[in-house]
Amino acid sequence: MTLADTDNPFDASATALGYAYQFRYALSCAFDKLRTGYDWTIRIEAADDVEVVGSSTRELRQLKQVKRTANLTDLSEDLWKTLRIWAQLVGAGKIHLPKTVLFLITTGQVPPSSIASKLQGDSSNQDLREIDRQLIEAGKGSKNQTVMKALAEYTKLDDSVRVELLSSVRVLNSQSDVHQLRDKLLGDLRAGTREEHVPQLLERIEGWWFQACLECLAKTRDGITGPEFDVVLTDARDRFRPDNLPVDPDLVQAESPELESFEDRIFVKQIELGSRNRARIQAAVRDYLRASSQRSRWARKNLLVSGELEDYERLLREEWELVFNDCCDELPEGSDEEAKARIARKMIGWAEQARFPIRPFCTEPFISRGSYHMLADELAVGWHPEYMVRLMAIVESGSGSGS
Repeated sequence: MTLADTDNPFDASATALGYAYQFRYALSCAFDKLRTGYDWTIRIEAADDVEVVGSSTRELRQLKQVKRTANLTDLSEDLWKTLRIWAQLVGAGKIHLPKTVLFLITTGQVPPSSIASKLQGDSSNQDLREIDRQLIEAGKGSKNQTVMKALAEYTKLDDSVRVELLSSVRVLNSQSDVHQLRDKLLGDLRAGTREEHVPQLLERIEGWWFQACLECLAKTRDGITGPEFDVVLTDARDRFRPDNLPVDPDLVQAESPELESFEDRIFVKQIELGSRNRARIQAAVRDYLRASSQRSRWARKNLLVSGELEDYERLLREEWELVFNDCCDELPEGSDEEAKARIARKMIGWAEQARFPIRPFCTEPFISRGSYHMLADELAVGWHPEYMVRLMAIVESGSGSGS
């Protein structure tokens, strides 16, 4: 995998761009393969940069992201590095050539008269022994250490094996770079997705895919299968349907925060009027942060329709009002503080169990729970029968509010 050129030897951006290209190219392969079925596995940095294994076929893909003006000449290091890798794999018995296709993918050019140009299509129309002879002759004329080492590995193979290797090679030039691949992936996702949501859908899929690729690099994952990718893709598409909203995994998995910075918040004071249970307060803070963060992301990414949050909060307030009034009716006149606290605990418990989806298929529980705590923070709802009187003094003094 050739990385982008850089004048700074300490600049890590080229390495990052190289991995982004590798991962994104593999994702593009997954979309292409999915059109023909599910019986495939894509591996990263296994036998090659990208390896695609089917039930009866295997593709090894060497990726060379170079400048558009770069040429894959007879003495190009990219050509010889690739031949060296493949020759070593063949020599070690790790490639069964009759069922393997060896792709050399370059974003650069292939000169019409070059050896690589003769390996761009169906090799059955080429004199492979002559191509083998030309390769060896070109390599012998080079003083480049990379070429010389590659030639040594290549010529270790028997003549017939080298010819068989060349028959499996396909050189593809002028291929999409990392930015053009993104455009292709956006096109792959447009069918069945509203145009304004396509970038967010790709961001979500790439997030999962890149993490899976990193796991392949770390050898904690063998590869990514067709059925697995289809499930992830289908789920991601479903979350961008008109009757759903995407819930971000990082928020679902977020750990509970420290309580100290929230102790003066109104929604926490609301809970404390009925309960001093620290675990309950911790869960409330967690859901408050999750819901407020998720709602902000939806708004920032234009995933909400105009007035949708306002309508949702109106629904929550109306549902709360019915239950709150009913609970207050159960409270006899002159009730003591403990009776009022029991009502508060009952209301808090009801809010914790509330399941009012903002859209029919957006059913993540923390959305409704956290939204209730957001409303409680504004005193738009409350749990204690006298919550407004008890907490208004805090609001008027300016304490109890926070960012």
